[in-house]
Amino acid sequence: MKCRICGMKYRAGRECACNCAVLRPPVIDEVSKFVVRLPTVEQVASKFVELLRRDLTEEELIEVRRLNKVETDMVVCHSHDFLDANMTMDEALGGFGISIFNADGEMNEEVSKLWNDAWSLVRRNNLI
Repeated sequence: MKCRICGMKYRAGRECACNCAVLRPPVIDEVSKFVVRLPTVEQVASKFVELLRRDLTEEELIEVRRLNKVETDMVVCHSHDFLDANMTMDEALGGFGISIFNADGEMNEEVSKLWNDAWSLVRRNNLI
């Protein structure tokens, strides 16, 4: 079997040895009040890239890659030149059942870190 949290393999009938449940504490969704486990940075980054590839044309993707390659500021991602990539990241996290904002319209601190780390992973490795 494979751990749904860390991806490590383990024997059927046993628990993953990585102890992911302790490493990734549950987060309570502020809107629904359900407890959700956060996906990994890699999972969010992968979903984000999948959605960008869905929403951008091949020509736009090529241009984003070209512009990102020459961009010296690693915070800048040129996907924003073609769409509101924040909405795309919002959708990516929503795909894991995570409501990004609480009832007061503020972003949960752990979700904010996940958002930023996933974005950085995509940008740093030019995964688009």
